[in-house]
Amino acid sequence: MESSITLAEARAGRWDVLVIGAGMGGGLLGRRLAERGLSVLFLEKGPAGHSAEQTRTSETIIHPAARLLRGLWPKPAEARLDGVVTRFFGPYGAGPGGSSVFYAAALERPERHDLDDDPALPYPTGGWPVGFDAFRPYFDEAAALLHLSGTPDPLSAEPPPLLQPPGPLSAGDAALIAEMEARGLHPYRLHLAVRDPGRCRGCLGAKCLWDCKMDGRSAGVRPALATGRAALLAGCDVREILEDGRRVTGLRVHRNRQEAELAAPVCVLCAGALGSARLLLASNRHDPAGCANSSGWVGRGLMFHLNEIFVLWPRGRQDGEAGFGKAISLRDLYALDGQRFGLIQSMGMEVSHANMVAHLNRLYDQSVLRRWR
Repeated sequence: MESSITLAEARAGRWDVLVIGAGMGGGLLGRRLAERGLSVLFLEKGPAGHSAEQTRTSETIIHPAARLLRGLWPKPAEARLDGVVTRFFGPYGAGPGGSSVFYAAALERPERHDLDDDPALPYPTGGWPVGFDAFRPYFDEAAALLHLSGTPDPLSAEPPPLLQPPGPLSAGDAALIAEMEARGLHPYRLHLAVRDPGRCRGCLGAKCLWDCKMDGRSAGVRPALATGRAALLAGCDVREILEDGRRVTGLRVHRNRQEAELAAPVCVLCAGALGSARLLLASNRHDPAGCANSSGWVGRGLMFHLNEIFVLWPRGRQDGEAGFGKAISLRDLYALDGQRFGLIQSMGMEVSHANMVAHLNRLYDQSVLRRWR
């Protein structure tokens, strides 16, 4: 089990930085700060969890306590699209590493036109305030921290990140790559955050038993704790950001039916796009609009991850051949005819009966037939 201090120990400690959320962002940030000599306290809503477990995300486990025990977010999400309300358990984590402990380790770097305005691909808002060149050193540092493996994208004009050699390719994936190349496409080996990919046991999409998958826990929280200058307060719900109208003065937290206030010179909010916005809006003691919301844009303009799923079989595949891994990516449709689309990558998922039924159930729940379950 990850080591968690008590609320009394957190109150007694002297912290340079409080990090709200120990996921991919908070975990890696806390690691870098601790490695540079600062004392860091991670405030994590989920339980500390166990080191040796291989839990997967689940839509069938619905009891909040049972979900939390497995490091899953306890409550379902609710989405409203065109007047249709859908409730579902998304792949969200609660505990050290957050949702990243369940991700499939794919970490692709954006292209320059994703951040910078480009005459050939005009940006709707004129580009980001911070451009690609300013981000590049951090992309490179993240690639090293997360042990990124794969091969360069042959269509990219940018120098590739530092990549480890990828793991072995299955016969099925090799056949798919050969067929894609024969049809004029430009596949490459997907960029994966996997330490020692040649020995990876393929637990992508689940908590990794061996720490070969690099996530917010394995690449962030654990190395931070190993410095001796960081601590984890698990099961801690940050209820309010305290501020005096000019600056943050502390945090109101709840743990094991106890409330307390914690303070440090710096507080960093890394609770995810939804959790961070929710906490800012709830911190409305001085301003009914919420903390840091003079623009009125906190919690607005969020974008969901959009994807389409399709199935490919290589020609001549025989029953009993090796299965498919999360191994292939291509960007032939990333930008086409002046429009941005997206990259294509393999999911590493077998086309099983259970996966097809789960997909059809989600489609059913978004249809007019959902009333007649």
